[in-house]
Amino acid sequence: MSGKGLVELVSVHKSYGNRPAVTDVNLRIPSGAYCCLLGPSGCGKSTTLRMLAGHEAVTEGDILMDNRNVTLLSPTQRGTAMMFQNYALFPHMNCLDNVAFGLRIGGMKTAERHARARELLALVNMQDYAQSFPDQLSGGQQQRVALARALITEPDVVLLDEPLSALDPFLRIKMRKELKSIQQKLGLTFIHVTHSQEEAFALADLAVVMEGGRIQQIAEPRELFEQPATPFVAQFIGGHNLLTAQPGARQNDQVQLHFDPQGSGWIDSHRLPAGQGELSFSVRCDHIDLQPGQHPAAAGQFAVTASISDIEFQGQFIYVECTTSTGNTLMAYLPDRHFGQLPLHAGDLVTLSWSAQHLNLFQPQHLNSTAQVAQPAMAI
Repeated sequence: MSGKGLVELVSVHKSYGNRPAVTDVNLRIPSGAYCCLLGPSGCGKSTTLRMLAGHEAVTEGDILMDNRNVTLLSPTQRGTAMMFQNYALFPHMNCLDNVAFGLRIGGMKTAERHARARELLALVNMQDYAQSFPDQLSGGQQQRVALARALITEPDVVLLDEPLSALDPFLRIKMRKELKSIQQKLGLTFIHVTHSQEEAFALADLAVVMEGGRIQQIAEPRELFEQPATPFVAQFIGGHNLLTAQPGARQNDQVQLHFDPQGSGWIDSHRLPAGQGELSFSVRCDHIDLQPGQHPAAAGQFAVTASISDIEFQGQFIYVECTTSTGNTLMAYLPDRHFGQLPLHAGDLVTLSWSAQHLNLFQPQHLNSTAQVAQPAMAI
């Protein structure tokens, strides 16, 4: 199946009457990629998946698979298979017949389709449950059977609609590892809808963040986390502070940014958009250092004085929320081993600082949360 499974959406729109659900989506998913469509409820990710599957008609635009326009083709003509959120197993059929069902519809003889179904059950480690019925299986076992049923027709593209959402946290982690392992073993293109950032980061080669029916950013998970392209992406993936700043004094090739009456720092002037007034940026919570008391910014650092408003133990780190004199909120993630060395309490005055290189500056064209496809934000 090498080289198959290339998926492209070209200016795809979907409306229900006068209500747009997906607007001007342009996306290219390489062959053999694990792509996650990520976003909050109602963002358009499941509608996009159903259009790829052929279960929803496209209002405008085209869907191509391996350079073949499939926009008007039925689900069975596309070379895709879909794994539904509720697994949709037939309750009156055992696992063997559930998995073999697609081949039965295709007219394959019983012995041949059962032999193939047993191979797929073995692939998902369910060979010992061939004669069991869905109500005799756990959620994770049902999911494996549903995946085997999706794979038996030898699709080039597998579509998964929040397949892990019904599982408990421990099983969810186990199953996502198995999904990734099977995808890599078979070399198929997987397109997986989820609202979980953690799930997308663990699985995806390519993550697509959607909001309001539009694509906000397309990137590898690490790039998405380190360089969110819009304030929405930074806020949705979490772990980022969002702030605005005004350019101030200039010195050689440096510009001072003021983001609070008691907060400022210097950056390289060539990083700033030409003619831009107010700027918007993010800084990761784990990039923020915290010191008791009030301290000036060191060279190459941004710093602001604030008071601690909340402290929460989060296991691997301590979450510290601080409020500046003007009401800006900043969050810091401090390693537990370091927090014990700092006698910090709610109400204490502290200085928060971070390196200028960790400032993630949003480009003006990306400040509108309805931007179609955002390029990586500039890290400075």
